[in-house]
Amino acid sequence: SIEHSFCAHLMTATSAVVAWADGRWDDAASEARHAMADRGCRRGAELARWALGYVAAGRGQIEDAEAAFAQGLAFGIQSEAIELILPPLWGLAEVALQAGDPTRAVTLCDDALARAQAVGERLLFVPFVVTGVRAYQSAGRPADATVWLAAAEVQVGAIPEVSGPAIEHGRGLVALANGATGLARVALEAAVRGWDGKGRIWEGTWARLDLGQCLIRSNRFAEALALAVEVRTVASRLDSRPLADRADALQRMARGRVTAEAPWRPLTSREFEVARLIAEGRTNAEIGDFLGIAHKTASSHVEHILAKLGASRRAEIATWASTIDRELVRH
Repeated sequence: SIEHSFCAHLMTATSAVVAWADGRWDDAASEARHAMADRGCRRGAELARWALGYVAAGRGQIEDAEAAFAQGLAFGIQSEAIELILPPLWGLAEVALQAGDPTRAVTLCDDALARAQAVGERLLFVPFVVTGVRAYQSAGRPADATVWLAAAEVQVGAIPEVSGPAIEHGRGLVALANGATGLARVALEAAVRGWDGKGRIWEGTWARLDLGQCLIRSNRFAEALALAVEVRTVASRLDSRPLADRADALQRMARGRVTAEAPWRPLTSREFEVARLIAEGRTNAEIGDFLGIAHKTASSHVEHILAKLGASRRAEIATWASTIDRELVRH
């Protein structure tokens, strides 16, 4: 019913983004292409480009998604408008994770946080909360993931009605990395409910996959399998290869009753950070100062690490930590 070309163009482009969030990806792509073909305004065309990028990323079309978001980000930076910068920047961070480049994803998320802090932007930063936690954990930096989550909570904590699902999701991932499966389950179940309540299919489906991992670690294999089947159904409807692959892997683990452990197991994420510092040649006192914990606490961590690894010397811890780091880089 809108006749003004500028408004109509923006409405079409916005409808494409909403359709993507709602899980109507074919509609999103169709409306986005329509908006880009119409003559209206550059802002509408770029908004439509985000929708195409989100659909491409969701379907594992990495190169197409990268191109769409890179062009969108260039326009946003040129315009100097934060609302035109953060959405394609988040898309690029998600693509970097899919492409197996968590270090780049970390850089992009840190950039987003700095930009959001500079102008007091909260709403558009919310999607980065979970992406940043994933990026740091995938880069083998679980302790930094905890720090990132704390900073993100400060940024978006004032809008809990919007940021609640993201914060719960991030807390669940951090708790899972720390081996606190009970806390992780509560947080991830809240995240699933929250994302569903917002109609965010992409985030809600990933929350189910994360909850499934938590259930497997808690030996609740039947429940994990049910979630995996549910996600696989959604992935088929969306034609999402990334979601399908993760759902298939979760099904295999649940059926085979294989526990999905973090690379630094049997250590907790904090103990792994201590082990890394030992590999750097730091003393217990230096470790305590670096991590902001008591020297006695650092010594206790070292004793626990020795016991869990069956090691007798710090040199053995250093060798083990270096090996895990090389595996993280390789994967």
